[in-house]
Amino acid sequence: RAYIGYFLRHWAHRAEAHDDVLEAYVDNYLKPGNLEGGFAHYKASHAGRIAMMKGEAAALPPIAPEALAQPGASAGGKDFELRLDDCPTGLTRISYRLDPLGGADAAASALALDASASARGVAVQIRDRDGRPVAFGVNHEVRAAGLGDGGSFRVPLQAAYYRGDARPAQPGTVSASLTFTLSYE
Repeated sequence: RAYIGYFLRHWAHRAEAHDDVLEAYVDNYLKPGNLEGGFAHYKASHAGRIAMMKGEAAALPPIAPEALAQPGASAGGKDFELRLDDCPTGLTRISYRLDPLGGADAAASALALDASASARGVAVQIRDRDGRPVAFGVNHEVRAAGLGDGGSFRVPLQAAYYRGDARPAQPGTVSASLTFTLSYE
């Protein structure tokens, strides 16, 4: 408990982010192979973490404010994926969870902009590749053939601009943040 709690508190953006689910993490990592799977995740997502630290995260294309003329409108979708490389053999399930670091419109799966953003009246919506919002705060199962054989898997997603309220969209920079948590069984 102390080992896992220490790392969750020191690696998370918000130190208290995992306090209410610490026991679930401990129970999960005590199962055979799960701690190894956790380390495999860090190895598998290393290239993506480095790219994001270098500021190479997926960028949404520029749009005109008129593209978000009505509340509930979305525009400028950009595909991205969670890459799970070098997964170990013997897995029976992989799931992912997305949690906003700032505010969010949970019903629309739209992230509030970070404080550094200058645009107004805009959020960033996270969707599947079919355009359906991906719910925050719940586990989503990764559906992939050959999961037990190990290897590499992808979670295809999309980010888009979203107008959630009556305030008109105003141009500027857009930045929003979330964490993703992978669970291996």
